[in-house]
Amino acid sequence: MSEVSTTRSLPSNIYDETISEENSLDLSSQGLHAVPPISNMLLCMIYLQNNSILSLPDDFFPSLPNLRWLDIRDNQLMDIPKSIEGHPCLTHLLLQNNSITSLPNELGTVIHLKVLQLDGNPILYPPMEIIRAGTAKVMAFLHAKHLDGMFNQSQSQSELSEDAASTSGAFPASLFGQSIRSYNSVIDQDKFENNKTLSVKFNDKDGGSEIEEYYLKYKGKCPRLAESRTSFPPKTQSAKYLKPLLARSKSEQEAKMKRSFFRDVAKRGAPQAVASKLSRLQAAS
Repeated sequence: MSEVSTTRSLPSNIYDETISEENSLDLSSQGLHAVPPISNMLLCMIYLQNNSILSLPDDFFPSLPNLRWLDIRDNQLMDIPKSIEGHPCLTHLLLQNNSITSLPNELGTVIHLKVLQLDGNPILYPPMEIIRAGTAKVMAFLHAKHLDGMFNQSQSQSELSEDAASTSGAFPASLFGQSIRSYNSVIDQDKFENNKTLSVKFNDKDGGSEIEEYYLKYKGKCPRLAESRTSFPPKTQSAKYLKPLLARSKSEQEAKMKRSFFRDVAKRGAPQAVASKLSRLQAAS
């Protein structure tokens, strides 16, 4: 049986949505210090303005997949939960007159967000020049920082996996300043210590005099090899004709690694809109 999606398609205009008790919830001016439990997953609009709310629950956005309009003005909200990442429907987020000092980078992944109101908040991140540039600039900034964080996290995980492999015995122990000892060498250690006559006998033919005599006997008698019938251009016969290798700068190497990483993210099943944003970012870089 196919799974039924709980997310409805977005209308072309949020104001075309028919407001009813089924899809809207008005909790404004209720003296709330916390958001009460909400079980209606079909809600599109929630009004929480003019309360004393300090924070939103971590599962607030995941539990409301159809939420498009959130009005939480005039509260004491300290931050936005990172669980807002990738919300499929949110278009309007009204946050005026709160105590928010930083926006999460995950907010940049809300691809349908069009209106973000932040007046009256002591925001330090993103920088004020980004905030003043408008919603599009804020979203682009947060989205880029989020991708950078994912890229750096994948690099650190690969480094940790390499460290774990080296300490788990994937590399020779002698590389870490330890000598390798076999099982038999430990068991028969006493025998080797007591046996003082252990020696290695070489073959008499391994001497140097016979080799020298052989060299003198056949010196100069090696037949000359026939010259090759194939002629090669000069550039293949000397290293001075080789094209010099150009080393990329550190910034160019990081940009190339990021483009490769973004392509891998898109191939792993990123939404079409996110994939298009990734392609635009790659083109810009």
